[in-house]
Amino acid sequence: MISSIPNTENSNTLIYDLGNSYCPIDLFEGFQDLPYPVLLDSSMEGASSSRFSYITADPFLIMSSKGNDIELKSGSDVVRITGNPWDVLDELIKKYHVPKLHGLPPFQGGIVGYWGYDLVRHLEYIPSKAHDDIDVPEMYLGFYDWVLAHDARSGKLFLLSTGLPDITQHSAWIRSTQILDRLSNLKALKKRNKKSPSSQINLESNFTYREYVSAINKIQNYLESGDSYQVNLSQRFSSHYDGDTWELYLTLREANPSPFGAYLDFPEVKVLSCSPEEFITLSDRQVSIRPIKGTRPLGSNNYENCKYEEDLVGSEKERAENLMIVDLIRNDLGKVCKIGSVNVPSLFSVEKHPSVIHLVSTVGGELLATASQVDLMKACFPCGSVTGAPKLRSMEIIEELEPVRRNIYCGCIGYISLNGDMGTSISIRTLCVTGGNLYMQLGGAIVSDSDPDQEYLETFQKGAGIRRAFEE
Repeated sequence: MISSIPNTENSNTLIYDLGNSYCPIDLFEGFQDLPYPVLLDSSMEGASSSRFSYITADPFLIMSSKGNDIELKSGSDVVRITGNPWDVLDELIKKYHVPKLHGLPPFQGGIVGYWGYDLVRHLEYIPSKAHDDIDVPEMYLGFYDWVLAHDARSGKLFLLSTGLPDITQHSAWIRSTQILDRLSNLKALKKRNKKSPSSQINLESNFTYREYVSAINKIQNYLESGDSYQVNLSQRFSSHYDGDTWELYLTLREANPSPFGAYLDFPEVKVLSCSPEEFITLSDRQVSIRPIKGTRPLGSNNYENCKYEEDLVGSEKERAENLMIVDLIRNDLGKVCKIGSVNVPSLFSVEKHPSVIHLVSTVGGELLATASQVDLMKACFPCGSVTGAPKLRSMEIIEELEPVRRNIYCGCIGYISLNGDMGTSISIRTLCVTGGNLYMQLGGAIVSDSDPDQEYLETFQKGAGIRRAFEE
């Protein structure tokens, strides 16, 4: 039963309650023929940190950047400029601002895409040593005028149509009519027949075991010299892949459900994410960041799980690693949050995921009235949990020891709502498919008492769910 919801705010956005007869996966398949379809997917049952899934497509504007080269595409019109992509993004968000509608899902139309790790080069000077071997944009964003929002808690589906870019109710009505017509046709679709991704995946690492252990030893030498307290090291796996990326994503989410799944279908690159880690959530100027630091494998039974959990919570090493990143994030938020508002509501909580157990903390604050969503992201990007502490020196060491640039890995994926809210996850446990190849990167934090063998093994434990999907 479709019903229109009255808009009591000073806004031209049209709102529809579409009931609870739709599944986000089936819905998304009905919009994949449109340009730039995207799905932000909460597929992990019981995940308290992620409630909504979002579907949209056919953006009115595409922004992509590589270095200082920025491209803005609207239909067949393409504008190329040179500058800082963070600044250009900030101006576009201000240009297309829409009022917030309370009592509805937080993403109400706006920006969806990814921010690659190497965008930090616009914020800090980092020497260029690693090879930049994947030619995809560093910032790749669609500006969407409508969204389907699914509430996992209530099962309800909402359609919001903003009328962007001219922000008129007439434009909102035209778009909502198009979407409702598609939804009526979706009901006639038969239950999908699952297909095979139809391409063999043979992952090869860009590190040998000896090379990875040697890199850990070099990091520990830097730590002993006082250069850093903690450095995140990763290895990248790659394989030829020319199969169906959507079918691969479905297999992935079944084997490795996550609170922050995502499927971005862009022409140059497909991004398939089953991230467990929230980056920045911003709602009504309240900020939350939930760093993961500390990992144990998931056991084969409850007894093993309890033992691993006790070992994780009781580990001084893991708690120290987590606390270092909490302090780093508190410092980052202090740059853009009200004095005295930065707090730690949760420290060392345990979260169970399909193949691992994580130690998670929460850091919060109240964003300054003068700070924008982009200011907040710049202050915290990339998240300290995937760099180390102190952040700048750790990133310099990463650049020296990892043979290739991280690209999408360890940046973030998510939305910036043009009403002032934001929700992003860290792009870990994330696949990038481009140019006939598939890439996946896995890593962990190295501290002075890290055991190299255990750290090497941990990267495989973190990727166990993804590998299970490949085997299926």
